[in-house]
Amino acid sequence: MNKAVQTVTSKEEKQKIQLRDSIARKQKILEQKMEKLEKLREELMLIEHEYSVRIGALLEKDNKLDLEIMQQKNLNENLNNGLSIEEAIKKESNSFYNDLFSEEERNEEKEQIITTQKQVSKKTLLQIKTLWKKLIVKFHPDLVIEKEEKSKREDIVKKLNKAYREHDLETLRALEKNLDDNVIDQTIEQLEMLLIEVENMIQKTDWQYKKLKESEWFSWKEKIKKSKTKKEDVFSDLEKNLIDSILQKIKILREQKDTTQKYQSEMV
Repeated sequence: MNKAVQTVTSKEEKQKIQLRDSIARKQKILEQKMEKLEKLREELMLIEHEYSVRIGALLEKDNKLDLEIMQQKNLNENLNNGLSIEEAIKKESNSFYNDLFSEEERNEEKEQIITTQKQVSKKTLLQIKTLWKKLIVKFHPDLVIEKEEKSKREDIVKKLNKAYREHDLETLRALEKNLDDNVIDQTIEQLEMLLIEVENMIQKTDWQYKKLKESEWFSWKEKIKKSKTKKEDVFSDLEKNLIDSILQKIKILREQKDTTQKYQSEMV
């Protein structure tokens, strides 16, 4: 009887070992894919940020000038149609775009970014990034199936991300030292479910990576890569065109305001 029980137990243990080996291999694949995904996501976020600082602000200013010109033209049209100055300028605001767009304004945002980056050395930033990636992969909630363990890992990931955003290397090191990563004794059914979960995560990660490569920012990444081989700045032409557009629109807006002043003079 005891021999039969030992045989069953041995078979179960052997099956568990095989499942754990399969899970370990799949998790290794998943870790590599997740690291690749996070690296690409981080690169695209940096590109998006640079675009926002250099181009996004200019686009916003350019679009607002379009609106301002349209409002000024409407004002002049109302004056031309015989409305009084009080009626025509009731909703006009003269506080917007009174000065020419200066390059110093653009550089101010860049200086703020550079100052923030200089607060942490490159060596420390690399240590933070490396440790954060290691811990994020190790404690990813989708690598377990138990609800309690998932919830625990979600809290861990929140702490890891907070430390990463705040460039807090000491907190990351403390988390690495204190986190309990004991393997829970799982049944065969739980291990089989976990294997399926890891395989699903591999597919999900592949899909996310594919979507990133289809994004606008990946297109910019490719453009930047090509421009670097030519020692060019991929944003410079667009940046220059937008500045030229802004300056031209400021000129048009001022001409429209001059027309408004002429209407005012004629009505006095």
